[in-house]
Amino acid sequence: MDRNKLGIAAYRNQYPTQADLTTFMTKFWSSAVDTTFTIVQINGGSYDPKRPRTEANIDIQYTEAIAYPTPHIFYSIGGQVQLSPDSNKPAPGDPFLEWFKYALDQQKILQTITTLVGIEGSPAGICNAVCNLYLQLGARGVGVIFASGDHDVDRGDCKAKDGSGKIQFSPVFPAPCTCVIHLTLEAVQYTNAGTSRSLSPRFHRSLGH
Repeated sequence: MDRNKLGIAAYRNQYPTQADLTTFMTKFWSSAVDTTFTIVQINGGSYDPKRPRTEANIDIQYTEAIAYPTPHIFYSIGGQVQLSPDSNKPAPGDPFLEWFKYALDQQKILQTITTLVGIEGSPAGICNAVCNLYLQLGARGVGVIFASGDHDVDRGDCKAKDGSGKIQFSPVFPAPCTCVIHLTLEAVQYTNAGTSRSLSPRFHRSLGH
């Protein structure tokens, strides 16, 4: 508990409330009723303990039930997904971009971070840029867990669209980033104290999907 921490990254004005967490623990795990979490607001993220959001409440309640007494930090991240007008990349103020600026600027990043929701229909430029930023988190030893979506595997139609009949898994963004990380790390090198080093095979496997 002294060394481990769990982060929950939430977008779209999602945030939980301590009162509902206490009620949940009182009913389902009374010996953990004292559990709490820390709220960190990024990029104008919202937080009103009197008006919690259902999905955020579910996440904090079940992660606390699984990971107690590990300290939890809930990141409320504001802003709308948007492209820069002169490029196919996230614009300043984009929630993913601002979240990564904050996270990667920390001297010590949490060991595990889970993302509250997936986002459908994100432009390719944003997806590529965000996956590269997740890769930077992975290079610093952070484990990231994504939502796969609310509609099962590819909305119940998981056959390949090329007519081959093969079954494929099509999670919503940013879950596909795990595939990018898995394939890219084989060729990645990182710089540490001025020395270029290849990632170890063990590290490659630890970030496979």
